[in-house]
Amino acid sequence: MPFGELSKRFAKRWYVDMSVGRVIFRRLGQLDRDRIYVDYSVSHPEFADMVQDAEILREFQATGVPLDKPHLEKLAGLNRAMIPIQKLQAATCIVDFDEGGNERPAFASMTDYDAFLSALLPEEVDALYAILRDMTSTAPITEDSHTILALAKEYNIPLADGLTAENMSAEIADALVENAQVQGDAFRHEMAKLKR
Repeated sequence: MPFGELSKRFAKRWYVDMSVGRVIFRRLGQLDRDRIYVDYSVSHPEFADMVQDAEILREFQATGVPLDKPHLEKLAGLNRAMIPIQKLQAATCIVDFDEGGNERPAFASMTDYDAFLSALLPEEVDALYAILRDMTSTAPITEDSHTILALAKEYNIPLADGLTAENMSAEIADALVENAQVQGDAFRHEMAKLKR
């Protein structure tokens, strides 16, 4: 992957031609994710507590702690309650362009987004959901990102012109944080050897 690609991943746009026309996608960055979360939390004050409860129950499941029926039902209810914010995130990943070539949201409201989904063929809905899962994914960064960061550091290669903590993508920030944590762990390991 060229070095410039690391900083441009969130600037890329993809498209798929569907029965309703060309659908253009972009990845959901952390800034958009945070904006959606804050906007939704303002109008739904209970949302932050719901997210926290769901995260706790999912953590129990992830560590192998079985949930009893009331807790499984609570988690299912919390998952259903999260659907509106998931739809907001998905809708944000579909964009349009005005006459001047400037990007703009494809949907003025969630009603427009729902109408768009309803207009798609069943097989197109499945394909769309698969694309949106990828566009909204918070999956860990790829090994390629770590390799690029290591090479950039080793050979003093800038990642991108004008890259700052403010304008970097969430992926770059995650890679830098993860590398810093690895270096910190290695330093602590070495220091532990010096203790008597």
